[in-house]
Amino acid sequence: MKYVDDALMITELVLDLERISESDDKQITDYTQTEILKEAKWVLSNFNDGGNILSDNLYDDNKEIREDAENQVKQLEKYIKKYSINKVSENKKLFKDIKVGDKILLNNGKIAEFIKLNRTRFLGTIEGKEFNIPIIMVVKMI
Repeated sequence: MKYVDDALMITELVLDLERISESDDKQITDYTQTEILKEAKWVLSNFNDGGNILSDNLYDDNKEIREDAENQVKQLEKYIKKYSINKVSENKKLFKDIKVGDKILLNNGKIAEFIKLNRTRFLGTIEGKEFNIPIIMVVKMI
């Protein structure tokens, strides 16, 4: 299954899938595309949350650690985009009338304050820290 093979190329996603498959007493190949996609989004949200090792790695002083974290984010975004159905296009429509300072609810439960829209991400602040947040994480405007 291509979606499993692609998922197994992303280190942090593999670690997460190994953890949950052990607790579910399943093989990684037993998970559906939707289930793995949900886990990929969850892992990506950890990079954007702040206050955990994955998000800290994005700002680490060690260039190798920082570049690895940035690569993981790119791989996760690519995976999510590939296996999501037009989610970016749908969510981009939400940004039609947005203004600097507007509040956005993310799929990890956090609230981001909008600064600037890019192609597939937006610059926003979460709890006073600036992040490049994937558009696919948007649930709704508040």
